[in-house]
Amino acid sequence: MNLLEQGVWDRIKEGDIKSFELIFQTYYKGLCTYAYDFLRNREDSEEVVFDLFTDIWSDRMQINIHTSLKSYLFRSTHNRCINLIKRLDITRQRKLQYASDILIMFNEVTFTKEEFALDHLIDQELERDISQAIETLPPQCKEIFNMSRFEQMKICEIAAKLGISESTVKTQLVRAIDKLREILGENLK
Repeated sequence: MNLLEQGVWDRIKEGDIKSFELIFQTYYKGLCTYAYDFLRNREDSEEVVFDLFTDIWSDRMQINIHTSLKSYLFRSTHNRCINLIKRLDITRQRKLQYASDILIMFNEVTFTKEEFALDHLIDQELERDISQAIETLPPQCKEIFNMSRFEQMKICEIAAKLGISESTVKTQLVRAIDKLREILGENLK
């Protein structure tokens, strides 16, 4: 750190809010732009940077900066963006697994043939409820769900047929499953 930065940082460590506001105002917008390059989401970018500054203020006594203040802020933003991307990927993978599990459950529930008339009646009612729930989906979401569920098409096949990305297909399937689970709630437990 140069002498000017060291002076500002020393005042921040002592609890000088004006010095902290100075670095916040100096770097906030640039850090948000930098974070946006990674995340491609304005709100997530702003949240990452705001959380960084919040943590800096909270932990200012324990933080030792060995580079320039600017380098420290940009490296910290970089690391936080990478961590967020990893968390989002894990969440997305869990949702896709969940969607897959729900699709398997729909197959088991709707195509099970029971020997007893009451069970058959319950299956018919559940199939009717599922059909009605599917009808409430937005058009593209419903079309993608039906192609996956009833036409047994793979994600890549749906994407090619509709001229959209596989990512969009996956997202729409997750939304469909979430919406159906919300609507059908008790019937699926």
